[in-house]
Amino acid sequence: MLTIPANMQTALKKNPNQEFRYIIKMGRSKIAADYDASNFYFSSNATFGALNVGITDTSVYPVVPILLNEPQITENLDLREHTSTVGGFSLDLDDNFKFQNPDNSSALEKFSDQLNTYNIYNKDLYIYLWLPGLTNLQTECLAIYQGIVGDIDISDGKVKIAISNSTFKVQKDLPQTLISTSDGFYVPAESIGKPKSLVYGDHPFYYGQDGTLTNITHNQENNLVPTKYLGIDVDGKHMYSIAIHSLDTTNAAQYRAWMYDTNLSRFVKIDTTQVTYTGGIIKVDNLPNLFDYWYPDGTVTDGLSTGLDWYDRTKSCDLNYATFAHAQMTAANAVNDTATYGIDFPAYDGYQDDSAITRINTFGKSYFATSGDPDVFEIDGASATGYGAATLNLYNYVIDASATKAEIATYISVVVRKDLDQAETLDYRVYMIFKEIKYTTTEMFPVFIACKGREYSGTWGARKTAGNLIENPADIIESILRDELGMSTEINTTLFDNVNTELTSWKLAPFIDTQQNSKVLLNKIAEQAMAFIYWDATNKAAMDTFYAANTTDYTFQTNDIQGRPLLYKSPLKDIVNDFTLKYHKGAQGNLQSIISRANSTANTGSQAVYNAVMDMTMDADFISDATTAGLLANHWCKDGATASFWSVLHNVIEFETVDLRGVNFWNAGAFKPILGLELTDIIELHSDWDAIMELYGATWASVQFKIFSITRLPDSLKIKAFSL
Repeated sequence: MLTIPANMQTALKKNPNQEFRYIIKMGRSKIAADYDASNFYFSSNATFGALNVGITDTSVYPVVPILLNEPQITENLDLREHTSTVGGFSLDLDDNFKFQNPDNSSALEKFSDQLNTYNIYNKDLYIYLWLPGLTNLQTECLAIYQGIVGDIDISDGKVKIAISNSTFKVQKDLPQTLISTSDGFYVPAESIGKPKSLVYGDHPFYYGQDGTLTNITHNQENNLVPTKYLGIDVDGKHMYSIAIHSLDTTNAAQYRAWMYDTNLSRFVKIDTTQVTYTGGIIKVDNLPNLFDYWYPDGTVTDGLSTGLDWYDRTKSCDLNYATFAHAQMTAANAVNDTATYGIDFPAYDGYQDDSAITRINTFGKSYFATSGDPDVFEIDGASATGYGAATLNLYNYVIDASATKAEIATYISVVVRKDLDQAETLDYRVYMIFKEIKYTTTEMFPVFIACKGREYSGTWGARKTAGNLIENPADIIESILRDELGMSTEINTTLFDNVNTELTSWKLAPFIDTQQNSKVLLNKIAEQAMAFIYWDATNKAAMDTFYAANTTDYTFQTNDIQGRPLLYKSPLKDIVNDFTLKYHKGAQGNLQSIISRANSTANTGSQAVYNAVMDMTMDADFISDATTAGLLANHWCKDGATASFWSVLHNVIEFETVDLRGVNFWNAGAFKPILGLELTDIIELHSDWDAIMELYGATWASVQFKIFSITRLPDSLKIKAFSL
């Protein structure tokens, strides 16, 4: 709710029947030198018309009574499209009334005549709610709107001025910073004018040797960040722009630099010793060493088995790091009991000459445990008994410095053998084996980065820890507002913090590498987090979600509302009961993962209830992890008794209030009159309404509604709200 100034509260408590009026403050500047800025002050209240009677702003100003009608100020949220609108009205001014022009010898002039002295086009306009007895505009009156002066029409003794919302002042094409010739000595022409990217969230790559036990993969699905080439520096190194800002993590395990070898049609890792990072810039040595990864074909070659055997051998080469081949040695085994087999590899598909291949490494995930002597456990001729006795891990078993393409295809031998006659029990496991091929490239390929993106800066104050990764959706939006659009006091941080808490489990990882309108971008981020961002009537950025667990801001009594509220259902066309979510944007722009949902359970599912299938496909290119994707899918389409928001119809109420104070203006010991309600606030209708009209046969008691449209008049509010 809006914060009501203390003196306005006092005046309203003493006399609830006072008449509210608007005071309009309109910016102006002199057309001629010295171009000084000042303001007009208007109202429809004639008591302001006398000379020397006015309102205190920076000093006392006369309020001119030329406003012919009080504007209606409407704020709307489009829940389905995740967009918002505010304002869009005009002012009608009496052009027959003459008042002093202080910059024309205080001559009495009509408003239209004073436009020969002042320019008002594109100036700020503020609307305040005023009560008799209040004298200070800034501290006693309630600011309810900020906009921009638009087109002016003068005719028939009237001036009509179009007013528009001022959010266009922060609508910019993002990213704003473009690559130019100043970014290097030899910036290529094709890079000049491209934007430097914005990168948020986590962009790891667990491929090849860079994975860990829980996430290593042979799959090249990723959300790597593409770079933009900046040319060669004075040392002959190739420079690439990752982002306009510094990054939280680079050049660490899972966060390396990669090239896309177009000859192999896959990503290959750049030798970490040939890469340097400075802020959002990476430099790569000319023709660096690269690492390719080669995997078994899923078959094995049988070997010697005397007194021992390997079981489930193909599970050591099935590209699954959770399953394993296993062998066990006990006290009953004799010395020289042996079990061997080979893990087969296909012929290498590389184009490199043998002279370019400088090394072949064998990596694997294995496990070994013993109650006594280790005996023999070898992979590709190297002992594996030192690996995994305490914990499972990835190991580099063998380095072959005399490598050829033919050798890449040779099988990897796995051997266990009892070496000593001791009464020990041994457990051997091989989960997965693969090869790493080091080669020297003969050409430069496109560079991609696995990294963690933007960090919190010091501008967040005590709310956040500077240097931590920004990945919560609310914080990504706030960072763009702060760091790219230059906002700070214009952000309703209380609402942003509420949404941050609501979306604690949500993580987004966008990289924004092409320019797009900032408002469109912010709406897109919010949509992928079941939230919406909007600018309120006073031009502050605000956020909310569909499920915020808010307390009720106001409960409407039967004599708070004019007549009866209009009650209806949300439209059937908004139902979603067959949903496809595409997410996990790859480095080359493709969406790599899909969630499909159908809410069709008998009796409870929306397809059964509404006898219709309403499908929807959504591209969520800012989501990379399955957890967040699942949460978003739950919002749109969820099967079973706990329905998603869009799987059911919602009750909608629409009404106009009797006044701006209300019967129930005391709420939990706080003064909360109706006039303090704003977009996304939570309201209820008191159970006394049951005697007048029921909520489709049910009680109104404890049913919460969220306001999605509110229209302000000087003596009432028009409200639309949907049930939670």
